[in-house]
Amino acid sequence: MLLTLTFLLIVLSAVNYRIGRSIFYPPFAFTSVWAAACLMLVVVGDMYYAISFSTALIYLLGSLAFSCGGAMALVPKMRPFHFGERETSERARRIVHRILDWELAAAVLFVPVYVRYLRLMSDISPVSGNFWVRVRRGTMLVNNLPGGGTPFHWEVLVVPLFCIFAVIAVYEYEGGTYRRWRTYGAVAIGVAYEVMSGARSELLLLLGALLAVGYVKTGGYHLKALTVCGLLFFVIFLGVQIQMGKTGTDPNAPLSYNLPVAAEGAVDYFVGGLVAFDYSVEHPGFIKNQWTLDKFFRRTANKVGGHYEESSRHLEFVDIGPGRESNVYTIYFAFLDYGYLGIVMFMGLLGACTVTAYRFALRGRPLAVILFSVSLFACYMSIFGEEFFSQTGFWVKTLIVIVALYH
Repeated sequence: MLLTLTFLLIVLSAVNYRIGRSIFYPPFAFTSVWAAACLMLVVVGDMYYAISFSTALIYLLGSLAFSCGGAMALVPKMRPFHFGERETSERARRIVHRILDWELAAAVLFVPVYVRYLRLMSDISPVSGNFWVRVRRGTMLVNNLPGGGTPFHWEVLVVPLFCIFAVIAVYEYEGGTYRRWRTYGAVAIGVAYEVMSGARSELLLLLGALLAVGYVKTGGYHLKALTVCGLLFFVIFLGVQIQMGKTGTDPNAPLSYNLPVAAEGAVDYFVGGLVAFDYSVEHPGFIKNQWTLDKFFRRTANKVGGHYEESSRHLEFVDIGPGRESNVYTIYFAFLDYGYLGIVMFMGLLGACTVTAYRFALRGRPLAVILFSVSLFACYMSIFGEEFFSQTGFWVKTLIVIVALYH
């Protein structure tokens, strides 16, 4: 059954590539990562429990719905357009570039403030360990408090802006020594903040978005950029995993010990969610669904004095294989309470929205370019969790920044 599902997802990925003719076409990005995860599960199947027919059916229906929703968004015709036909006036663009200069300076000046915040998170951490372990656990503790805790730590609102501005800097780069180095600086400071936060998924968001913007601007793939971003993510992912002592790694052990342990842990990350979700399907209600779609609004209300119940995003662990456990449940866990029809409707809607953003991005619309580029992150992360609705705060920040800059 798993082999059949893998074959069907590979075929669906090929069809999506044929339709979109790009590895950045959202339905291809979505289905290809699912095909890769299922293929990996076939290869290492003895390490994990088998998934049920019901779960496999959900994976197939969800991928089909996402693909069909994307295909339907391609139906309305748009007039031919070349990326150079940008609607922003030269005067407005000079203002945008001036703001990018100020933002880069502000990002550098913000470093001491963020370091102070990290030290505070380290001090309130409920566990011992090295500095970065304490920071991570302290951050998780605060984030799980209603509204982000009292007093509210405004620093967490600022860091995502540096990621957004890094993507905008790449979007706005059109040559020139000064602008090239400013772009390098914006990207470097964005990566630095993501590394300091210890959150590897946000780093994937940034690097993936940069590659997507590069594709939109040039209409092609740059092997050098793909290689550099891939290696950078691999090195940082491995370094953070070891430094945090995740999946059995030891920051005090030699690399010869940590590499095989980290590789096995990476496999757990990649396929564990597929098996863990199956457990929630086979044991309805055992894992409480805390990924409510209205969490952003509850959290926002709590930040300004509200008293609404706000569930943690972190779910319980379940066994996924002999001696293995995971609390990662894929994108479908967020929609499981809505049944098969609800899953199909949500996935179809998300497919249509991402492809609509993709089409407008190819027409050079700044808002669409940024939204499309960061929405790819949610496609890649779908084998781990739901990153469309849960990232509402990030979408709102992006919308505010783009509207303020260009409109």
